[in-house]
Amino acid sequence: MLIQVSSAGNIWFYGAKECAQNHKCNFTIRTSAENFIAFQLYIFVPEGVEIIQVEKGKDIREWAFSYNVLEEYYEINENVYDKRLEIIGIGKEKPLAGTKEIALITFKPRISKNLTFIIDRESTKFVDPNEKEIKINRFYNHSVRVYRYGDVNMDNEVDVKDLIRLERIILTEEKQTITSDLNDDGSVNILDLVKLINLLVE
Repeated sequence: MLIQVSSAGNIWFYGAKECAQNHKCNFTIRTSAENFIAFQLYIFVPEGVEIIQVEKGKDIREWAFSYNVLEEYYEINENVYDKRLEIIGIGKEKPLAGTKEIALITFKPRISKNLTFIIDRESTKFVDPNEKEIKINRFYNHSVRVYRYGDVNMDNEVDVKDLIRLERIILTEEKQTITSDLNDDGSVNILDLVKLINLLVE
């Protein structure tokens, strides 16, 4: 039972600030909570986002860890959130202190718009070895700009200019953009060009 509040800390996201529609993106969750041995973290997930995987952060490799995607509906600041991500970590030995990475989240946006992931302040808890709840001073949310599928030049339009840009990228005349790998296989080549041509003629 949590009967006292001790110490202090912050929670924030670190990672992708731009992403392409239908492509995998990721960010980590970090905390500066002091002397914590367990946590239960909740994140409001924007509508149109598919959670692909949640993994242990590099600083809690030996911890027990689990996650659940809860299908729930919320409206926050005129934005729709259709799920909540629950992440639980329990340490076995020494508590942690200092800046620690506790989770790596991989997701795929299915829509092109600005998305904001929000930490649920009311439900999120960090606990020290004496079962005291650790106070979290600040919660930093995370916004990601998602570009349209096929928008190679990132001008919010999908047209012949994207085809020209993609050809130049394949010929190594121009640098890749985050949207140029249309089939999301890790390389930009003729297969992506075929995808874009099919998209333009639909």
